[in-house]
Amino acid sequence: IIVKTANLAEANTVLDRMIEEGIKPNEITYSSIIVKTANLAEANTVLDRMVKEGIKPDEVTYSSIIVKTANLAEA
Repeated sequence: IIVKTANLAEANTVLDRMIEEGIKPNEITYSSIIVKTANLAEANTVLDRMVKEGIKPDEVTYSSIIVKTANLAEA
């Protein structure tokens, strides 16, 4: 569900629901959302939430942020 949407509000709702149901999102979950975000600001919002939830970003997470940054520089 999350990977199919670029809607940050919807992704946050799904994350909240996962947590409510006892399913802990992991670095793969958050990285998948970051890839689908519309821009760097949204990607950073997801990264901030990830860190606040105690999930350590991995190489894929940081690579996704770098791609968003590079796209911003090209625009």
